[in-house]
Amino acid sequence: MSFKKVEEIITEQSSNEYLSHHDTNLYPTLHVAISPNGQQVATFNTVTLELNMGKVNSLSEISPIKCDALHDIDTSARLVWSLAISNPIDQVDNGDVHAETLIALSCFDEKDMMLGKSLSPTASLTYQHQLGTSSGKDGEIEFHHSSYEVNDEEKARELIKSMSAATWVISTWREVRISTEVDEFGGLVRFLDDDPLDPHTATILVLNVNGIAKTSFNMDNITIKKPPTYDDYSSWWEKLPIFLQPAPRQELIFPLKVQAELKKLYQNTPCLELLSRSIENDYFIIEDYKDRMQVVEMYNMRTNQLEMVFHQRAESVATSFGHGSPAVAISRHKTLLAYCRGANSITIYLMENSLEISTQCFPHIERILLLDFINEDESLLIIAQEKENSPPLIIIWDLFSYMDNAIRVLRDTKKLFPFQQYRLVRNCGTILLIDNSDGSVIPILNDPFIKNILVPSFISKRELIELRLQYLHDSEWDQAVCHTIFNQNGEYFDADSELEKSSIIVNDMEPWVHNKDYGRISAFLDDEKTTQLFIGETTLQVWYRKNKRSKKRLKYIWVIPTKGILIIKSLEIGKREFKVTLSSQSTQSYRENNVVIHWPFKRNTVDDACSALRYLYEKRDDPAGPKKQQHYENLVHKIETSIRKFILKRPVIWRLIDVRYNVMASLVYGRRINLVQQILNTKDSDFSMRYLHTPRLYEWPKKPKKSDLEIAIKCSEGRQRDVVMI
Repeated sequence: MSFKKVEEIITEQSSNEYLSHHDTNLYPTLHVAISPNGQQVATFNTVTLELNMGKVNSLSEISPIKCDALHDIDTSARLVWSLAISNPIDQVDNGDVHAETLIALSCFDEKDMMLGKSLSPTASLTYQHQLGTSSGKDGEIEFHHSSYEVNDEEKARELIKSMSAATWVISTWREVRISTEVDEFGGLVRFLDDDPLDPHTATILVLNVNGIAKTSFNMDNITIKKPPTYDDYSSWWEKLPIFLQPAPRQELIFPLKVQAELKKLYQNTPCLELLSRSIENDYFIIEDYKDRMQVVEMYNMRTNQLEMVFHQRAESVATSFGHGSPAVAISRHKTLLAYCRGANSITIYLMENSLEISTQCFPHIERILLLDFINEDESLLIIAQEKENSPPLIIIWDLFSYMDNAIRVLRDTKKLFPFQQYRLVRNCGTILLIDNSDGSVIPILNDPFIKNILVPSFISKRELIELRLQYLHDSEWDQAVCHTIFNQNGEYFDADSELEKSSIIVNDMEPWVHNKDYGRISAFLDDEKTTQLFIGETTLQVWYRKNKRSKKRLKYIWVIPTKGILIIKSLEIGKREFKVTLSSQSTQSYRENNVVIHWPFKRNTVDDACSALRYLYEKRDDPAGPKKQQHYENLVHKIETSIRKFILKRPVIWRLIDVRYNVMASLVYGRRINLVQQILNTKDSDFSMRYLHTPRLYEWPKKPKKSDLEIAIKCSEGRQRDVVMI
């Protein structure tokens, strides 16, 4: 399924009479647009015709764009405007490299966004003919260049003034209008993101109630008209740049679902809001119903093809309520899609295969206004209302976090959002607030009021103290003592001394190390000595024991990512908290790898535990003797048990972690057959325990990887017992 060109089908238009309707939201004085990469911003004042451009991170330094063509716009006409800005494209001119950014400015009548009487089939065909399309040979469509063939400047000015719909594409480097294939179209304008296969090409869309006009132009082919009498005093019209080899214009009609919605709801109401919320990045996204199930269809506007259909599970739909317009966001790396169907829940999908990962319900929210991915796609920012006309709430959802503050809610006590007097513009993690009362533009993510909750704050229960590891080395203590243990006050002892033997929780936790006197460091993470940090040659572990008669539990384990031995650069401890800088040098290279671990805050315990199971499988033949082997098996069992408990307690977070980290691959490499089968074959009556694994072909965020099935097949080669895993 795909978008069809208008010449491929003639749809039946409504003949209802047009009724006057004026929506004040259609006519704001200030228009603001953000580039597809979220870095550039453009503003346009419809009264003064001032056009400005700048960078999002320095809005105070935006600069005006002078363009003579704008002076001929009739400001007395009641027009609807749309603004778009492209990503910068590097251009070479006389050996110098400069960044060319295009701005698209479109004006039109609100009737162009309604299915009124004027849009009869005959009028529609006439309209298409005026746009420059005609029948080619053998029924093919010829796309003609639609730049003006008017040489007289006065006629050109009159043509511009008389047009009820037009689009200006402006070169910000040359500060002139460029003649394009969409000049005579009016509607919602959008630039597509950079095409990796053709980085010097810009693609623009113009959307209105009739459909979509689309064209591309290569910035390397731009030139300036130079008539025989060309001089510095020539008019702007004679200097109008053109493209030597313009791409054919495509005219596309909407999918049937959108056509039906336009006929039903937008006979006499502008559909600008519908079209605006349907465009996300390079995609056109709509809701539909198939087999009595609500689905989301995603069309790629670069290829005009239906790329993906997203289905929401029936049990997820049943948990949501509320009302409002749909909201959608696509992550910067195009890995995840977040969708709100106008209710109080948000569903996260994996874009590569359209599978639902998780649905999060917000019980006290009635309406979600906006959502967008931030923090390198690790978090979702949500702006919502508890009830209609109530002040907005700012919600930050850390998608892959299991901490208690993974979802943070901020009330607008600072009155950042003027009551009923603001608009929000967003793109690629950049969100701008436009105050309609004074025209100010605020990047809300830079506001100190909101900035404080973008990243979770961690408050230590006790100030961290740095342990004197260098002193141990200088005094040769570490040569005489193989296992040193620190108390909370920084004092240290020999863990093998009779006084300390009864208090330590673990002593030798690396049974694969053959040297029984290998060096290791431990530290108690509380005064009661119930939590112990253990750092050996290749692992870092945290153990907990309620009292001396209780069983010990593994709280955390991290293993060295390379073949080598750990070196502790620095170690700070606090109450149930530590921060360590570790260094390891691979036996296969001389390059040193450094890692900082701040537990429990800045580590994903689940991912590290799964990686540990993979590492321990590689060490399965190293323990010497039955005692060491039993010690090894107990450690593996405790790690696996901790993962099982996490899945049972937090299945929703597990599903999200599963697409962020390679946890399933680690379990397969670690030959944890029973655990893998439990994840894949759970048939619990609780639907939250279903679909615990999402297959994928890309690592986070977009790096190709072996599928987990491929890994399972490889791991099963020559091993009869492992075939069960497949």
